[in-house]
Amino acid sequence: MQFSGMNKQEESKYFEMLDKKNKNRKKSARCIFTGCEKHSIGSHSISKNSHIKNIAENGEVMSFCPIRQGENKELLLKKVGINQASVFHGFCKEHDQLFQGIDINGICTYKDLFLQCYRSVCYWLHMLTVDGSTMGELQKYTDDVMRGFFKRIIPSFDFDAFRFDKEYEENKVDFVKTIRELKTLLETQIECINDDRKIDNSVLVQIGDVEILFRKVEEVIPVVLNTMNTIATGEDNVFQIVLPNKMDTDIIVINASHKRVVLLDTWKVATSNMLNIIELIESWMISNEIWYIQPSVIEKIPEVRLKIICEDIRYWQGEHKLWEVYDMSIFDDLRQKYFKIYKDNDNLDDEYEEKERQKFIPQKRLNKEQREKNMRRLMGKLQYYGDFRDMTKE
Repeated sequence: MQFSGMNKQEESKYFEMLDKKNKNRKKSARCIFTGCEKHSIGSHSISKNSHIKNIAENGEVMSFCPIRQGENKELLLKKVGINQASVFHGFCKEHDQLFQGIDINGICTYKDLFLQCYRSVCYWLHMLTVDGSTMGELQKYTDDVMRGFFKRIIPSFDFDAFRFDKEYEENKVDFVKTIRELKTLLETQIECINDDRKIDNSVLVQIGDVEILFRKVEEVIPVVLNTMNTIATGEDNVFQIVLPNKMDTDIIVINASHKRVVLLDTWKVATSNMLNIIELIESWMISNEIWYIQPSVIEKIPEVRLKIICEDIRYWQGEHKLWEVYDMSIFDDLRQKYFKIYKDNDNLDDEYEEKERQKFIPQKRLNKEQREKNMRRLMGKLQYYGDFRDMTKE
């Protein structure tokens, strides 16, 4: 197909076709467990019974749904049933049984912790592998458009020699390789570990140069979260997981940045009290849309502030540093609860108190057009050196 000759209507249909192929790929994938060739089933990346049910209202949670119009994508909040929340086609029926214990009891032991880390990393490997195939098609589309453009204005110009030059070859990035290596590392751990020791409330586990941070807090934080941030060269990743139980919440971080990003000191401060923990989780939420929240939490946010929050989820990660504190409140009731507790106990100074009050006020942003332009510039740079062409499957 010669993409360079498409009109706007044809391009729109092309992007719709890509979306459809992407969804079909996600549903027809084989089991991600090493060596298994069985077809995958739809299963949860975060346990429905141990975690998602605990924040559901009338059997539903709220999440973001991507809506595409041509090459433009918008994120819309909508309710989703707990049977669909966090479902992906990653494991066959046999290997999904690996997680039976945490599906029934949640995270109780060190082995449970490794299993959840493995499950979450596999979710992202599956999604990026499938999305990478779509990205490969988009890159081929862009290549073809540019070839056609230069052929029209400079017939002798060798686009491929220019596009895939020495600099490109030296700097191109495989975004999936390091996640696949992390998946293999965790898979090895769960196959050999027989550690049924009860897990402590605060844990640091080191596997080679990968850190796993775990913290149990005595509050139900009404969000299920399974996010990933890619940093530095595009080959370093940090995973953030929030698992609300019936009476408390488990928080997990997998720092797979190979020691290029030091998070331990930040983690200690960010988990030192509940207001800081709320801030930390909000910073994770605003940098990635893969989370499910109790619907009433969203419904209580004033419309003007909610509109800004929804736009920020698309743009914030490209505008701010990893784990940078978000400047508006998402968990209004929870924040007010602990604000009152700390204020009554004289644990807040005037500056901190004012900072917390400001979080309930809608904050100013660049206009949406400028933010979109900035994001496309950043994404263009990432896509320039990120090569997905070999992942394309017909």
